[in-house]
Amino acid sequence: PSDAVKQAAAIYFKNLAKSHWDQRQDFHVADGDKAEVRSVLVSCMLTCKSAHLRTILSDAIASICEFDFPQHWPGVVADLVSKFGGATDLNVIQGALYTAHSIFKRYRLVMELQQSTQQEILGIVAQFGPPMLELLDKTMQGVSTSGANPAALQQLYTVLNLLVDLFYDLNCVDISDWFLAHLARFMTHFLTCMGFAFPALAGDDDDPPGPVEQNKTLILQCITLCLEKFDEDFQPFVAKFTEAVWALLQGMSPAPRLDQLAIAALAFLTGVARTIHHKLLADPAKQKVICESIIIPNIELRDFD
Repeated sequence: PSDAVKQAAAIYFKNLAKSHWDQRQDFHVADGDKAEVRSVLVSCMLTCKSAHLRTILSDAIASICEFDFPQHWPGVVADLVSKFGGATDLNVIQGALYTAHSIFKRYRLVMELQQSTQQEILGIVAQFGPPMLELLDKTMQGVSTSGANPAALQQLYTVLNLLVDLFYDLNCVDISDWFLAHLARFMTHFLTCMGFAFPALAGDDDDPPGPVEQNKTLILQCITLCLEKFDEDFQPFVAKFTEAVWALLQGMSPAPRLDQLAIAALAFLTGVARTIHHKLLADPAKQKVICESIIIPNIELRDFD
């Protein structure tokens, strides 16, 4: 089939999964057909050569998981892990991670932790956590050695940003014992990322945020989460991250592409100021710089605004 036909079929299937997977609908997919689809869908998605088709099918998997995961599709996590665990093809890795994020991001909407949800997340972490951390180690090694290769960096940062998103997905409700045991490794990598600067990926001031800026923004969201919800466990890392964020803000221009990064950085420092770590920002000279060099420039109207 032509690419246009494949795309039309993928979109039709995604809409079918979204609208007719629920058994409460008058017209819904039969249980036997659902089982057949679930048995091949992840492999089908990851073997697509088109990134656009992979994204469409990933969204379809996420829609199905709203109804079937974990009760009727408990093997989807293991299936995704098997695809990225030992893979070297970054397209396959990206597809598996994007699909996992599409499924797990629903926990960001959980307002109150129920025992069933907690057990569900713990089951995911037991399967997903170790290969996720191993992949993060490998990706960081790749980023550190690919500074002169923009194409490779772009792909590696796509993987890296998905891994940071997944860290947030799996810890936004509560932090598991496994993540606590390995928090230092995650935070070491996150702190290293805060110091990265790759001119090869830098765009013009009016461009959308690049992968490096996106990465730092996502990390800031993660460490702000840890600061607010797991302060005692995050305490050993507060001073170093405060210093890193302070350095980041001092060197930041008022370019529109950096707006979300500046907001996330200020949100973290605001969180620090509200905790027992407020003394890290108590220096009057530091407060003067925050007001004159960071806050005021970021509330001034620019031509872009």
